[in-house]
Amino acid sequence: MSEKYVIYLSLFFTVFGFTSCQKKNRITPPPSCIEERILAFEKTTCDKGAKVYEYQFQGERVYVFDIGFCDAAQSAKVINQDCQEIGIIGGLDGNQEVNGSDFAHAQRTAVVWSKSQ
Repeated sequence: MSEKYVIYLSLFFTVFGFTSCQKKNRITPPPSCIEERILAFEKTTCDKGAKVYEYQFQGERVYVFDIGFCDAAQSAKVINQDCQEIGIIGGLDGNQEVNGSDFAHAQRTAVVWSKSQ
């Protein structure tokens, strides 16, 4: 094998590998109505642990608004990509049912927002 061939092959795999990693890690921004909800939400959260997560659930993107560590009875609202509340998880009873399905089967895809200290 010629030295040029090895260099070109190495360069190809380096570029190909780098660009494929970038595509996997690209996050689609949330809808504007979710961004508006986050602005209002951040004023009502606890001092620690507040986050907004993005999940894949029932074939769509949903957002979980977790208020953080205020008390043991905390719950989190689940909002769909059309900005409609579809359920509440957690709380005193530890509810995990949203829209007739167990939310434990949802796949978290991103942390969209977290409270900075």
